Amino acid sequence: NFIAASLNGTHFSGALMAGTQFGQYPRIEVGSKVHSLAYSPDGTYLAVGCWDKTIKLYRAHAAQPERTLTGHTDEVTALAFSPNGAVLASGSGDKTLRLWDLKTGACTGILEGHTDG
Repeated sequence: NFIAASLNGTHFSGALMAGTQFGQYPRIEVGSKVHSLAYSPDGTYLAVGCWDKTIKLYRAHAAQPERTLTGHTDEVTALAFSPNGAVLASGSGDKTLRLWDLKTGACTGILEGHTDG
């Protein structure tokens, strides 16, 4: 499977190509300016923090978001996955950090008290 492979200068002379698949990552349409992004530790998910105050959660090879996380009241400026990939942390211009359960999409905690975004 040659998805996202760089084949510049590769010679396939004499190669057996039966069953070979060529593909590419889809182009995603976020619908807003992107401010931050992060891949889950296992590479399964891509989280995109947007200026429209949302987080779009994509399967890494999908063109459409699996879910949209809402709750911030300003742009999402920072994203980080937990080491096990079960929780996403998001920072925002609204001076909060939110914790998200990725199985349910629920916000499980809000850290307040920051003095800047």
